[in-house]
Amino acid sequence: MASRAEPGRVAIESGLAPAPGFRVHVETGRGPGALDVVLAVPDSPSDSLAHALRRLHDPHGSADLDARLGRLGADAPSGTAFVVMLENQAWALPSTEVTIQRTRADGTESVEAPEVLTLVPGDTVELTRAGQPEPFARMRAECRIPSPRGGPPRTGPPLAEQSPAARTVPPGSPRRVPLGRPARTAGLATLGLAALLAGWWAWRDGVAPAPTGDEDPPLGIEDRLVGLVTGAGERSDSPPPGEIGEPTSDGEVRARTSPPPESAHVARAVPSPAVGPPATAWAFRTRGPITSSPALVEDLVVFGCRDSTLYGLAAETGEARWSHAAGSGVGSSPTVIGETAFVGTYGGKLLAVDVRTGTRLWEAETGGRIVSSPCVAGGLVVVGSYDRAIHAFDPAGGDRRWRVTTGDAVRASPATVAPDGVVVGSLDGVLYCVDTGSGEVIWRADLGSRILAAAAHAAETGRIYVGTADGTAVALDAGDGRTLWRVALGATVNARPCLAGGLLLMGTGKGRLVALDPDTGETRWALEAERGFDASPLVLGEVVAVPSYDGVLHYVELADGRVRERRFLEAEVFTSPTANPDYVFLGTLGGVFHALPLP
Repeated sequence: MASRAEPGRVAIESGLAPAPGFRVHVETGRGPGALDVVLAVPDSPSDSLAHALRRLHDPHGSADLDARLGRLGADAPSGTAFVVMLENQAWALPSTEVTIQRTRADGTESVEAPEVLTLVPGDTVELTRAGQPEPFARMRAECRIPSPRGGPPRTGPPLAEQSPAARTVPPGSPRRVPLGRPARTAGLATLGLAALLAGWWAWRDGVAPAPTGDEDPPLGIEDRLVGLVTGAGERSDSPPPGEIGEPTSDGEVRARTSPPPESAHVARAVPSPAVGPPATAWAFRTRGPITSSPALVEDLVVFGCRDSTLYGLAAETGEARWSHAAGSGVGSSPTVIGETAFVGTYGGKLLAVDVRTGTRLWEAETGGRIVSSPCVAGGLVVVGSYDRAIHAFDPAGGDRRWRVTTGDAVRASPATVAPDGVVVGSLDGVLYCVDTGSGEVIWRADLGSRILAAAAHAAETGRIYVGTADGTAVALDAGDGRTLWRVALGATVNARPCLAGGLLLMGTGKGRLVALDPDTGETRWALEAERGFDASPLVLGEVVAVPSYDGVLHYVELADGRVRERRFLEAEVFTSPTANPDYVFLGTLGGVFHALPLP
């Protein structure tokens, strides 16, 4: 069957293809302020649809839609997905079982984390059951949608206000700006995104949002607002910390529990105060969130942005040396070899860019979005893609040398394990070790949960360390992929582990940074923050610089995790820092790239 909204509003078609295991609920709004809804809820439990509808509908109408959607995203059964549209703003929540795609005049993109989409006439949003070739529902914006409060119709600009500084930056001309207090966002879209993200993070047990669209990034949200919404919607579906997994047949798996022994030091980060200007040397404002970690090339710092640009800035002053139009958002972190930066884009392209001039040298296509960061091993550039494959290209001209198919999308970055080998994790839960010369898979290790981030390789011991989405830290033998030990950390691992000073540092999406004994997995110390440690720690001698998602950069002692200093930034941080002898560099979801003095 198919249903259609009144002419002049939004058209919704449903029943286009099967959605096995789900009940699909469709509503078409009538009159100003009404909602257009496509809601997909798993068949089990039997009351899941009724429960979801109670969350969705309320006598207050749209006044508290943001809070209701946040609660719905937080406590709905696993797999629930929806698109809820008010005026020209669509709140989209995908899941592992239901994908959402938005098609605009310039192409199609996937929505892979909660997002508020601004639709213009002709835009479509499709929901597809995993494993099905065709969507089961489609929503199409047919015209300008008048505001229920009167006034001119909205044609596409987000409802959130920009800060004065952001308004002064002309399109195409990002520049350095002084940092003031964060912009106070306004409008239902901002609150709705805060609630959606809060619900998503709680439901996904700490998984921070993956990079999403190119022109509709998450809006800036004040720390206290996000904290309030998160507290209201938080739940924990993860098992209690403890032993996980069974020993392998050779009996060499040693499972430990995540709580540290009594002798381990646990530091508690002080809750963030109202965020003010950080003690920063310079700051550069872009036009979108930054989820790409920077690379340093002598006096140049290179990073990508979701505003579809790769930037090259002077490390000392922050002045733009060049900017390169990437064609779509850049969440991948650049890898620089010699004078060439290799980076992936949401449009599925691998770019090679001259770091001195910003000139594109070549580009190569994959079949899906790239958020994986390339590595160079065995004379090839290796990168993962959402097309369920690992790709290798010739660094000189971009010719494809081989392609390894995986069971699901590849978000994690490859890591070298030898001059001619890489290990790459996939969302299918398998860690692949690939010979870069031949493209043959040397071994596979099924870790039982999605792998979101790169592994770390200890060449001196021949071990590989990696974290998973179910909160497991795993040590493996680099030679054959045999599991040596597993530890339950209690929440998702979103970042590459860091080996330094005889410790293995790993962060979790629920705000816990742990230092493990790399031989046994025993906890030596732990640091706790208000939000997730979703970036890889950076070791600066005896000090570790590690950002938490609440926008705080922590400087802690490597030996025992005691906090030496904290820097408060203007927005959330998902990128990993890098440093030169003078500064620590990192970007924020507020679109500001910082150079911070060393402690």
